Amino acid sequence: MIESDLYHYFASIGINEQQQRQAVTGVFDTADIDTIQKLCQKEKMHLRYESIGKNESKEITKLTYEQLCNSLKKGIYQVAFSIYRQGKDWKSLSMADQGFEKPAYLHLKGDKNYLELAAREMKAMTKGGAMLSGHIQTVKCRSSKDVLTDFPIQDKKIQIPFEDFEFEQLSETEITGQIQLFMTSSVGKKRMPESMATLILKI
Repeated sequence: MIESDLYHYFASIGINEQQQRQAVTGVFDTADIDTIQKLCQKEKMHLRYESIGKNESKEITKLTYEQLCNSLKKGIYQVAFSIYRQGKDWKSLSMADQGFEKPAYLHLKGDKNYLELAAREMKAMTKGGAMLSGHIQTVKCRSSKDVLTDFPIQDKKIQIPFEDFEFEQLSETEITGQIQLFMTSSVGKKRMPESMATLILKI
């Protein structure tokens, strides 16, 4: 499975078939399995993000919050997520992706369903080579109903209502949720007091 994911990864970045075997062998010889899995997972998230909203794909269908909740059992689930920049760099991960612990936790209680994110310290390198560190300070979310809401960070955690996400089914086994975030951080505050990004959740 990991080997096929690697072939898919190298094909996606333009490596021809003849060179793919050499590239895959080289990765297995020089990297551990955990690193390879992370590499493949990152590429899958990028490809998934690029496909969201492209309705020409017959596999992608919109799901309502009610439809999704009816198919999920109550409980607490670990879920993967990534936070992407918006604008011309929308295919790149936002610095805020480093600002939260992974995985996140999806709480489904019936009367209250929410995604819980745990904030952590993040670091960034300036163009001059200086290392900056800090943390996410404020978070606003634009819901699927186009309502902008402030969410407080309490005990380094933030709870985003599950119903505020927009959901899409990419295939029989892949469902994603997405929500627009507006955040400030203590890293480079003078240069970017508030940044906009999109959180993509894999359910």
